[in-house]
Amino acid sequence: MAAQTLESIRAGIDRSNGLFASRYGAKDIEGLGALYDENACLMAANFPNVEGRDAIKACISGFFALAQKAKNVTEEVIPFGDAANADMAYEKGQIILLKDDDTTVDHGRYIIIWKRVGDEWRIYRDIFSSFGPEWIKAHTNAASSAAAPADKQ
Repeated sequence: MAAQTLESIRAGIDRSNGLFASRYGAKDIEGLGALYDENACLMAANFPNVEGRDAIKACISGFFALAQKAKNVTEEVIPFGDAANADMAYEKGQIILLKDDDTTVDHGRYIIIWKRVGDEWRIYRDIFSSFGPEWIKAHTNAASSAAAPADKQ
C-alpha cells in the first residue's frame, strides 16, 4: 500500500462524501449507516446526542421527509498528527439540504471527525448546525430580487 498523504486522506474522505450524497438521494439508510463508525455520535444543534450507528440511521431517516438530496462543500480536511500515520482527520464544511426540484430546504455548517478503518474513512463524530429557515428565506428573497428586472424591484 502506498504511503498515506494529505491528498490521499482528502481523496478518501471525498469518496465517502460522494457515497453519502448518492445514498442519501437513494434513501439507502443501510448504506448511509455503513459510512458511520459503529461507535459514532451525531451532534446536531438543539438536539440531544445520537449515539451509535443504529440510532444514527433512525435519526437520518427522519431527514428524508424534509429533504431529498444532501450536498456538502468541503472547506478543509486536516489529519490528526502526521498524515502518513493518521487514523483520524477532521473536515470542516457546509451542508445544503435540497428538495427534488433543487429548492434549498436548509443550509448549515459542519465538522466531521473521520476515523480510518482499513482503507475506508468512516464518520466518527458528525457535528452540524443549521442557518435556519429565516436565513434561507432571506437569501432566497435576496436572490429573487437580484434576478428580477430593474423595473420590477
